[in-house]
Amino acid sequence: MDKRHDTTGPRLTQAQREVLLGWLAAGIRDYAAIRQLLKKHGFPLIGRSNLDYYRRRYSKSLRCSACGRAFPPVQPTT
Repeated sequence: MDKRHDTTGPRLTQAQREVLLGWLAAGIRDYAAIRQLLKKHGFPLIGRSNLDYYRRRYSKSLRCSACGRAFPPVQPTT
């Protein structure tokens, strides 16, 4: 079978990736909200599957090193 897509999707720079991971760490999980932030900051628009990849690969829940209890996500300030 032939590949369906010959080109890859848009790629984020290292600085853009760090900003995206900061949004995920702040508790912003909704794709629509992330998409609006990407547009607002002039970042390339990534698809849902790419966002899911970043969520799985890079956003680890923070845990207490002593007891292992998960910390709640940080709420963004307005």
